[in-house]
Amino acid sequence: MSVRKRVSYVKARRTVRYQAEIYVRGVRLQCRTFDTAAAAHAWHDETKNKLELGQHRPSEEKCFKDVVEDYKNTAFQELRKSSQQSRGSRFCYLEEAPIANVLLRDFGTKTVDDWLVWLKSHKTVQEKNRRSFEQELKLLSVVLNWYKHEHDHNFSVPIVRRHHKAALFKPLQVRQQDYFMRPAEVLAWLEKLKGRPDPVYYRLALLMTLTGLRMGEAAGLCWDAVQISHGDGLIRVIRTLSWDYRTKEAYFQEGAKTDGSIRTVPIGSAVVQMFLNLRNKEQSREIGPIFTNSRGGLLRDNTIRDNFNAAFRACNQSWSGTHIARHTFATLALISERDLGAVQAALGHAHQKVTAGYAKVVALQSSKVSGNVAQLIGL
Repeated sequence: MSVRKRVSYVKARRTVRYQAEIYVRGVRLQCRTFDTAAAAHAWHDETKNKLELGQHRPSEEKCFKDVVEDYKNTAFQELRKSSQQSRGSRFCYLEEAPIANVLLRDFGTKTVDDWLVWLKSHKTVQEKNRRSFEQELKLLSVVLNWYKHEHDHNFSVPIVRRHHKAALFKPLQVRQQDYFMRPAEVLAWLEKLKGRPDPVYYRLALLMTLTGLRMGEAAGLCWDAVQISHGDGLIRVIRTLSWDYRTKEAYFQEGAKTDGSIRTVPIGSAVVQMFLNLRNKEQSREIGPIFTNSRGGLLRDNTIRDNFNAAFRACNQSWSGTHIARHTFATLALISERDLGAVQAALGHAHQKVTAGYAKVVALQSSKVSGNVAQLIGL
């Protein structure tokens, strides 16, 4: 069949699209998807006629800058707002680079090599926190793979392993393997947060440490996603709080970081009691966001980090940021439960190999391998 009906479910929403495939002499040359069957058939018939008449493949005459522009006008528009802002700030590294005028037929591994050399002469190399161009390389890969899938099935994406190594121009700081807070550190940190002017950051930290929610998932939690009954409770992770890159203003996004991150998380008595206390307060609302600042507005990401880091410094701890709370939950949950599947479900990891990274930390904490070998030898 030249056109196939494709049905998918994204965030419980049924989506129907039509995939047109062009075969010439039994070889699939191109493939595109459309919203309607009529558009798919029209594109299929027109493009196949051109190919059979001996016209060039799309990559024979397209410049890379044209591909970037096509991507920005199509697939890019379907991304979440936070993803658009993240990628949008990096398009200049593609559009202003010498590769912009390279024809796709000439786009090879040497082209990517030259592009990386050009990047390393870019003014942003001098920035203190700039250590690699890995994200720019990832964007290049996204654009070229989109082009391959949508326009020219025979196009070969010329990004190889050496390019990922070349994208790094400063040594990265190796994170210590036992990257989690010990129970005593957690208690001291929460106690310092409780004593800060606005207790909302203590409540947020308590929730993140006891559930493993990401900062955006926790800060964006609303009352309609919390269910409490007979001392137990559940949280549905169905939306996140994001922050505009330019204005720093907070806004809600339906869904989570990935489709697998949309999940239901059980909560223990400490979190249940915190929610009940909030509901019993006269000024507390039972609709809208659970965590708001002293003026009733949405929390800002930089203010959350500032309060978390101030509490760390007050405890003379070397930790910083907000993600340490998620690492702490994952590691301590594995130490107590030894159930990789349960921890994976709580964290919303799509693949168990991501959760397995915490299992290595747990193994380091409890390993008696060296002692057992010494005992076996008799030393």
